[in-house]
Amino acid sequence: MSSNRDSESQPAIRPTEDMVFKQETKLSRAKEAFENYDREGSWIWEIGCAILSVVYLALLIGFLGYVDGKAYLSWQYSISPNAVISVIATFAKAAMLVLVSVCLGQLKWKQGLDPKPTQLYHFHLLDEASRGPWGSLKIFWHVRSFLAWAGAALMVLAVAIDPFTQQILAFPSRQVQVLNETAYVFKAQEFHTRWEWSTFQMDHTMQTAMFNGLTQTNAPLEASCPSEYCDYPDFTTLGICTSCENITETATQVCRPIPSPYPGRNFTQKWPDWHKILSSPTTPSLRQMAASIPIGCHYSTPNGFSFTPNISELSTSTGNDTIEIYRDSFIATTPEIDEPSDLAYIFMAKYSPETITYTPENMSMSEQRPQMIQCSIQLCEKQYTQNHVSSNKRSIQPSRTQVLQRADSSWDNATLIPIDGKNTLSDNSTYSIDHVSWLGLTMHLTTAFTTVFTRFDGRAPPGVVLATILYKSNNITESFSRMATSMTDNIRSGIGQTKVDGRAYQTETFIHVRWLWAILPIVTVILSLSLFTATVIVSRGQPVLWKSSVFPLLMGLLQIAPEHEITNIRHLGQIQSMSKEIKIVVEGEDNRPLLFSER
Repeated sequence: MSSNRDSESQPAIRPTEDMVFKQETKLSRAKEAFENYDREGSWIWEIGCAILSVVYLALLIGFLGYVDGKAYLSWQYSISPNAVISVIATFAKAAMLVLVSVCLGQLKWKQGLDPKPTQLYHFHLLDEASRGPWGSLKIFWHVRSFLAWAGAALMVLAVAIDPFTQQILAFPSRQVQVLNETAYVFKAQEFHTRWEWSTFQMDHTMQTAMFNGLTQTNAPLEASCPSEYCDYPDFTTLGICTSCENITETATQVCRPIPSPYPGRNFTQKWPDWHKILSSPTTPSLRQMAASIPIGCHYSTPNGFSFTPNISELSTSTGNDTIEIYRDSFIATTPEIDEPSDLAYIFMAKYSPETITYTPENMSMSEQRPQMIQCSIQLCEKQYTQNHVSSNKRSIQPSRTQVLQRADSSWDNATLIPIDGKNTLSDNSTYSIDHVSWLGLTMHLTTAFTTVFTRFDGRAPPGVVLATILYKSNNITESFSRMATSMTDNIRSGIGQTKVDGRAYQTETFIHVRWLWAILPIVTVILSLSLFTATVIVSRGQPVLWKSSVFPLLMGLLQIAPEHEITNIRHLGQIQSMSKEIKIVVEGEDNRPLLFSER
């Protein structure tokens, strides 16, 4: 019974043993094929180098894209970005040079196997070119092969890869916003005095601002900037504007003599010293001369204001018949305001020099006109655009201004509107001033600018005399402009102030990729892959890929004409010179030695 069972199980076991045997046979054949595969005589290692060069090229491009635009402080590694690029580029270059060297080595066998004979010297050149740039340079003068030229060019260009990669990164500076800091500047849409309603006086801070502006000692209102650079959006604010005009030449001058003393008390009070000269019986020549001098001058401005200068003092000399008249050095007055937009209108006349000397030769000549300037002070709207401050510049300046006037004369807040029905510089801007503040400004400006600076008469005027400040000013227009700026800053920082938020920036160093410098390493790697592909294509059909191996040269036989025998020469220069005259082809079938035969 047992034998029957064994016989029944045999057919089931045999197929399994056959399958195992077949698998072992396949594995054995595969192992034998793998061991016998000529890896050195194939392109497998070069394909690996090609893959590595592509990987390193992708790493280089990816790394450059990653660091481009990053703040340098965010780079937290001990190795610098330039060092990383250098390492990646070096590996890519090494893989590329392996391909180029192998291609140049293989091309010499491609030329040798060509039925058309080639110079023996070309074998030497291509072998030398596969080792470095110096041998590659010789290719351009002696070898006529596009692929050989391409390989030689890549070998030479590889020398420049390292310095080019060091130029890829730059580290410039830029301004970046500081998110944890706040910058701001003030503006104002309304103006209110700090005094009670019953006190028609200009605010003391505004008085200080006016004085500092006229003396040009005002410090501009600085924008709040906690960093080295800040910018602010465009904004408009209520402010003070001034406009000045020199009317010296356009004013009308009328000067006439006063030949005799006028009867009555008014003349003797106004011209007491002149009355004495005209009435003196002891100085007939001076009396006659004084009667001819056009001392009574009258000036009329284009807008209808009239001005008659005063004589502060005079002196005479009987020896040479000389009369010296001293006018008031500076006079400022505030005529009634014709324009509803004006807070004050000021007329100023400045005599420089203030002394007028008359002699018999010039006694009929009119005096030299004083410098006459008229200025107006108005409330206005100021627009600030392109606002930015830095460590060297902490104030901002308006780009446009527009005069405002009261829309009504209410004791409450009066709306301020542009004149002639114009629109405000900003669509959402409304401005106002209360009546007390308006009166305080106009009254104080009128009082302050009604002033005279004259020669010492034994009395000191009360309060601060603005005439001395204006008299010493080299540019009254600039003085008034500085006053307007100072008063505007006072309004912006006053009771009705509003913050305009800005942005604070700080300087940081960042990484900038200069892609033009990366073109060379990228292009050389791509061209080396193209050269390798072309070399593989033209080498198809060759029984053995000798590439850069020296063994074929050691194992081969050189068969040349007797007159070209070089095997016994020990002079390298002579060998190279003679090799240029020898043209050979490489012959040899399988299992037969290589033969370098001259043709």
